Amino acid sequence: MLGHASASPDGKKQRDGAGRGRESEDDTKPVEENKIWVPLLTNVASMEIRYFDPRLNAWVDRWTDRGTLPHLVRLTITRVGGSVPWVAVLPLRRTPL
Repeated sequence: MLGHASASPDGKKQRDGAGRGRESEDDTKPVEENKIWVPLLTNVASMEIRYFDPRLNAWVDRWTDRGTLPHLVRLTITRVGGSVPWVAVLPLRRTPL
């Protein structure tokens, strides 16, 4: 999930980073007040997640194979005011050389 809850000049919540939404452990009475946003990274202009499919030898936007994990996941984050994006390639499976 992208976003960071903060107050805008009109009092409404706005999001400007990457974070995780959380709800109260007591879900017997789900109400909006029990939901909170936990920021993980602020000032995020964009975030892209791509998956490497070795069958296609290409990066894809969605991983649809529920039977296997992708070999690699590429995370690209561009910060507000940043000229060079941060890129991380995460191995999820052992990839032969």
